[in-house]
Amino acid sequence: MGGKAFEDNKNRYAVLSAYTETNTSPIRQLMYDYHRQGLDQMVVTVDKGRSTITHTLENLAKIYDAAPMSVCLSMFKDAKLDELVNIYSKAGVSEKENVYEMLYQIYPAETERLDKIKQTSN
Repeated sequence: MGGKAFEDNKNRYAVLSAYTETNTSPIRQLMYDYHRQGLDQMVVTVDKGRSTITHTLENLAKIYDAAPMSVCLSMFKDAKLDELVNIYSKAGVSEKENVYEMLYQIYPAETERLDKIKQTSN
């Protein structure tokens, strides 16, 4: 991963820009809330932690609206999509549908993976 600005769209420069530019700055808050307020809370109260994660995913929509080709969206997908399927496996039907719709708008090519959110049973 190089540091040249135009080498490719997933180099160090692109990642640094995604985390520091104003239009994609919600990724920093998303990552903090997802891990600290969401996953850490799930240790104590699964439903409350999952609810927090659901609300943090709204930041993905903000990033997508501002910069739909941002590298931070693809990095989040690569790192967290399977984890999200596992997190929502025990969620209620309405929460699953809400998260599915939110993620489908951002990652329409990931239908097969996203469908697992709906398929898992309570």
